[in-house]
Amino acid sequence: VGAKGEYTPFVKYIELGIANPLLEGLEIIDTPGLGDPIVSRSEKTKEFLMKCDLVFLLSTSSQFLNEDDIRMKNTLPANSIQTALLVGSKFDLAMLDDSARGRTPLAAVYKRTRRKLEAAARENLAALSRGGAAEENPAIERIRAALPPKFISSICYSAAKKYEKKMPLDKEEEHALQQMEQRFEGMQRTPEFLSGLANIEKIRQEEFDKIHAAKQATIAERGENFVKTQRIAFLKSLDEMQAEASRRMQILETEDADI
Repeated sequence: VGAKGEYTPFVKYIELGIANPLLEGLEIIDTPGLGDPIVSRSEKTKEFLMKCDLVFLLSTSSQFLNEDDIRMKNTLPANSIQTALLVGSKFDLAMLDDSARGRTPLAAVYKRTRRKLEAAARENLAALSRGGAAEENPAIERIRAALPPKFISSICYSAAKKYEKKMPLDKEEEHALQQMEQRFEGMQRTPEFLSGLANIEKIRQEEFDKIHAAKQATIAERGENFVKTQRIAFLKSLDEMQAEASRRMQILETEDADI
């Protein structure tokens, strides 16, 4: 624990509590990562990935799937990802990097930026197939199946939530919204508009509900199979008990006859 990691061999995990109403009901797990120099910590991350129903692969939109992100192909365990979702964060900054001069309709910039980043994601992932990388690591194929990526703005999301709760914005949020108002026509400061621009609630509804439904179906199927298995085992036990009872009864009858 700490910068020098003196107690690393003795610590399995650390729990931190934060009194933030925006995080209510959430449990965030920060794993050591796959590139950790301590092998045991990378192995822990791989074990954790294999237990996940859905893996979010996050990359900053302004540098979406850059060279560092692409290196993940060398560290992702082949069977670690069952279902993946590519997510580009800080989409508000990517839109502000748009080359158009003067005030531009927000809808046009949104579509243009999204198309540019989607194309970059396809090209970068296609590069992984050259030389047989996809065949070497099935995880890459699952990532490619996650295309097109989703884009989010956490700063718009937090601003939307604060407007809903009538809470003041912090300096970073205020600065970001002011920049978008100056650059884009049609920018609004309503909770509904900012939440839609953030795209986080939509992803939650689309992806979480789908995963939840699939998980419930799996649990129900396993439960049904468990009941069938237990019923068979129970009937087998009854047969064995009946056979044993018959054997003992025969022994008693034989012994009585001998007496």
